[in-house]
Amino acid sequence: MLTLPMLTSEYYPQHREIIATYFESICSRTTEAAKEAMDQRITVNVSTGSGICHIGKNRRQSLISGRTVVGYNPDGPTDPTVGVVRFDDADGRTVLSIVHYACHPTMLGFENRLHGPEYPGVTKRVVESLVGGKCIFLQGAAGDVGPGPEGFLTNVDAMKRIGTILGCEAARTLLELGEPEEAEYVFDRVVESGAPLGIWQSRTPSHPNTVVDVRSASVRLPLGRQLPIDEARGKAEGLARELEKLQLDGASEELIKEVTFQAKRAYFALRRSERYEGKSHIEIEAQCIRIGDLALVAVPLEIFVQTGIAVKNASPFTHTLVSGYSNGWQGYLPTRADYPYGGYEVETTPYAAGADEIIVDALTSLLGEMKAANK
Repeated sequence: MLTLPMLTSEYYPQHREIIATYFESICSRTTEAAKEAMDQRITVNVSTGSGICHIGKNRRQSLISGRTVVGYNPDGPTDPTVGVVRFDDADGRTVLSIVHYACHPTMLGFENRLHGPEYPGVTKRVVESLVGGKCIFLQGAAGDVGPGPEGFLTNVDAMKRIGTILGCEAARTLLELGEPEEAEYVFDRVVESGAPLGIWQSRTPSHPNTVVDVRSASVRLPLGRQLPIDEARGKAEGLARELEKLQLDGASEELIKEVTFQAKRAYFALRRSERYEGKSHIEIEAQCIRIGDLALVAVPLEIFVQTGIAVKNASPFTHTLVSGYSNGWQGYLPTRADYPYGGYEVETTPYAAGADEIIVDALTSLLGEMKAANK
């Protein structure tokens, strides 16, 4: 499972070379990290669990005018589950943990000029300081979930606060894994002190070899209608030229922002046309990784929270962590029920209504096959 950053600012031509260099660096470093992991691999015990955190809020806000915007919908669905995985070495020291949660990292918005890992970076640091080892953050089914009314601003303190809240809940859950009721203790002796003290010794329980399995499946998804490529390209390149001219002429910040928004949407449409125009369906790859009774599910889509919950509810595994944005990115995948309301996710998706149901069925089938193969 691989998650790469998404940087799309083709409407600023001067950024393209920098972005290409950055992606090349990311890919080479990822390969180096994989090789290092292979060279330094050790035997570990794996434990899984889940906690609850409510920093994620539904972001599909309906205005009085009927327009759907990316904002805050206190009545919309979310998934407060914090999925955690802990990997301990033979001495019981945590060498790695995984934190899985569904919420867009969009606390710092359009006026922010800082570089940083957003709230997941704060969460990771909190977990590493309290639990030990390294921490990996996996994004959940967050296509329609964000940080709520404090999102999209420049409030770094608020970002650190929600990252800390999530980190503390993840750390608590991780530290509780392997509590005494799950370990083996035997009575050892009595020590005569101010009171006769009963001393118990822990006994390392024997763990059967954990089943590890990796499977993938190609899923055929229906596409919506796209603009003709020539029309989409003409609009996008025209807006890019207009934006460049406005910058050179010293136009107002507000006007530059407005044309930047139009150019960004136009380039989104162009990329969809280049990839999908004239096609009725495309194939995407879904991946499942099994570690014992844990299933890690990955799709290259921004799936909505209810889609992720549906997969978890249908999974035969005790713990199922459903991640979007994985092994590539091929757009938003709204639920069928969201299409009539429009909004950013619906307007930019290449997929036809009902594609979410196909993904749920395909992932459920893949998980079932994996469970049946290694009971």
